[in-house]
Amino acid sequence: MLTAIAVCVLVLSSDRVGTLAQKESAKPRERAITGRITGEFGQPLAHVGVNVRRVGMPASGAGMSIGTDEDGRFRADDLAPGMYSVFAYAAGYVTEADPVERQTYRPGDVVTLRMIKGGVISGTVTNSSGEPVIAARVSASRVRDAEQRPIRGASPTNSRQTDDLGAFRIYGLQSGSYVVAVNGGTAYYYSSSPGGYDADAPTYYPSTTRDAAVEITVRAGEEVNGIDIKYRGERGHTVSGTLSGVIGKNPSRGVSVTLAYPTSGAIESSAYLSLRAGERGFALYGVPDGEYEIVARGNTGAENDFASAPRRVVVKGADVTGIELTLAPLGSISGRILVEPLLDSERKDACKTKSGALLEETVMIARRDERANAKEQSSSGDPSYIEGAADDKGEFKIYGLGAGRYRIEPRLPESWYVRSIMLSATQKQPDLASTGLALSSGQRVTDLTVTLAEGAAGLRGKVVPASENTSVPPRFRVHLVPAEAESADDVLRYAEAAVGGDGVFSITNLAPGRYLLLARAVTDDEFMVRTPRLVAWDATARTKLQRDAKAVNVVVELHRCQRLTDYVLKYQTPPDAKKRPPKTNP
Repeated sequence: MLTAIAVCVLVLSSDRVGTLAQKESAKPRERAITGRITGEFGQPLAHVGVNVRRVGMPASGAGMSIGTDEDGRFRADDLAPGMYSVFAYAAGYVTEADPVERQTYRPGDVVTLRMIKGGVISGTVTNSSGEPVIAARVSASRVRDAEQRPIRGASPTNSRQTDDLGAFRIYGLQSGSYVVAVNGGTAYYYSSSPGGYDADAPTYYPSTTRDAAVEITVRAGEEVNGIDIKYRGERGHTVSGTLSGVIGKNPSRGVSVTLAYPTSGAIESSAYLSLRAGERGFALYGVPDGEYEIVARGNTGAENDFASAPRRVVVKGADVTGIELTLAPLGSISGRILVEPLLDSERKDACKTKSGALLEETVMIARRDERANAKEQSSSGDPSYIEGAADDKGEFKIYGLGAGRYRIEPRLPESWYVRSIMLSATQKQPDLASTGLALSSGQRVTDLTVTLAEGAAGLRGKVVPASENTSVPPRFRVHLVPAEAESADDVLRYAEAAVGGDGVFSITNLAPGRYLLLARAVTDDEFMVRTPRLVAWDATARTKLQRDAKAVNVVVELHRCQRLTDYVLKYQTPPDAKKRPPKTNP
């Protein structure tokens, strides 16, 4: 059962909400997303595949696939209101930006994507006699990003077969560090038999097991050659079992079974069962000795997604058989968005020029709330965040959630900010922004209320040294801390943003009010976490932010609908920072 969480819901008149919806629906809306795909030097890339997919669409939905013209331009027409992701595909190329999370756009936006040549890893595979190993599968798994931050749940994303000389060339790689392996972990149906090298345990570069693999650093546009692997040819083991549970209700859907290392989430082997012929058995071949976590998951982004609880599997010198993975429905969070519109008397000055927004242009994100140093991490099959899109009534649903604690992060049009995130059935506990939402296995929360308000403010600026004789740290973030004492524990009044290499930062969807600004150096340990928790989620960290921001005492007041640009923030170290040991993100 879900613990009752108190809420004090902002009561909105249905007439006011309806009036807003009527006003916005009366405005003409753009129906197309247009854009251009360019190369490294700005040259147009013709005949590049572009996929435009609406956020919240099930994985089985293909979205809209189009191509660029001779000038590298594309146009996706007749789009319904909502938020969309845009992906470009060109053999051997990667997008220049490598965001941790995907960017989204709405109809009317103009998108420019810059693509550059991906990195290349090439080499040969030979056996103990020096003879070429022919038609062996060689795969590369990206284990660190371009900043050398670990990537949890790394899996083989690029693979090639060796030719008649045992040579391979894997191209189209994002910048980062990779481990390269030969064979092993190939997926088969339970009734099939592995052939060739597929039952062998994988050999990692240069000629070793996974725990001793040498990482290869690749930069986009560069080729790392001479990655020669001496194939060990050691027989691996089989991990097999059956599926049970809710799978019988979904005979037309497929299930993936993954075997991963518990600490890193790196996938060692995987299999896919189509289930169309009634398959319930699975087998993973070529598994080396080790301790793993095995999970089965049927995830199409639809309401009836299901998964098994993760199980530990120890492989030591023999096959492991008879594993039963019981599938159960995954959890979900659904609710409604309410918007408090500005009164007609408030629609003046700065607010007059702001374009209207639609409920369909909001995206609700359920993000796993895990500490970087937590002993228990989510299983490799669980994504760190899942999106859900709202409809024209403001209703949304986020599917496919495993057991755990989640934070709700709305992604909003620029003119709105969040007032509260509540479970509307109770009225005595804090806002969910402060506590998070704990889900048990298969739990469905149906009464979440996200209250927004019109008139959001925004702040864009640049961090500079405090004086000519000082400098800024190599990595830091800008924090906005509520200046009003009564808002000290209002998590929704805190905001933070990464600062680019040019010192520029930008924060939107801010509630009007007074803020303390703080430019905070990011520790090395904190930087190594690709998706760190927001600092304000932790009560102790909020207190420290308050203390440091008050010591620096840089105050800015943001009014309704105000867009403050070209703000200059001088980097200052809190007076007592040197007296305290550095702390990483909690």
